[in-house]
Parts: sequence; C-alpha cells; structure tokens
Amino acid sequence: MPRNLNNEKWFNDIANILQELRDTKQQKEEEKDREIKDNMDQEIFKEIDKEFNNGQLNFINFILTKYKLENNANIDYNTIKNNYLDKKKFIKHLKELIKYYHPDKCPKNTKEEKEKYWIYHEITSRLNRIYSEFKC
Repeated sequence: MPRNLNNEKWFNDIANILQELRDTKQQKEEEKDREIKDNMDQEIFKEIDKEFNNGQLNFINFILTKYKLENNANIDYNTIKNNYLDKKKFIKHLKELIKYYHPDKCPKNTKEEKEKYWIYHEITSRLNRIYSEFKC
C-alpha cells in the first residue's frame, strides 16, 4: 500500500520550499515581462486606445487590418459589420476575436514575442470590454 507523504513534516517542508522557489522564479519572470512592456513604444498603446475610443467597429477593423493573424483568415470585417445589430452573431464574432488575439496564444521566448504578447494583451482587454457591454 502506498504511503501518504502529506502527513510527513519533512515532505511538507520540502514542498513549501519548492513552492517558494517557484513563486520567486515566476515573480522574476513577471518583472522582466513588465519591464519589456514599460520599455516598449507607448505610442502603440495610445494608438490602440485611440482606435478603441473611435467605436467598436472601427476598433475591430483596426486590429484586423494592423494586427492580422495567420489563423484568422476566416474572420471577415464585413461579416462582423453586417452582424453588428444581431446581438447573438456579434457576440459569437467577439468570442472568436478574443480567442485569436488572446495573449496566451503568443510564445514569450524572444523580446519581439513578448512585445507582441503585450499588444495582444491590450487588444484582448478592449475586446473583453466590448463583449461585456454586449453581454449585459
């Protein structure tokens, strides 16, 4: 019968130390990522904000044009525009866009990939705002 190590003090001590090491490593990685964002050209984020403030459809057209993804070939702006007044269809398109632009889809191995991660993070946060407005 296997022994339950969770009741052993030495095992819990080692598990706690290991968790602290993981937390420290993760915190350092997050600090590096944040530093990359802080050192990026802030005009990119200002442009995203500006386009978001110009209206939902303008923002969607902007991201589909400027930040075209390889895997979003089946997302067409005109289709989204035509379905804007149909709440269910528009929400479906928003979910698709959120899925495609979600930052977790971006690898974060190089500086360029980390910058792309932050851009997609901003885009997804705006798409989520639009989604929550329509969902209500």
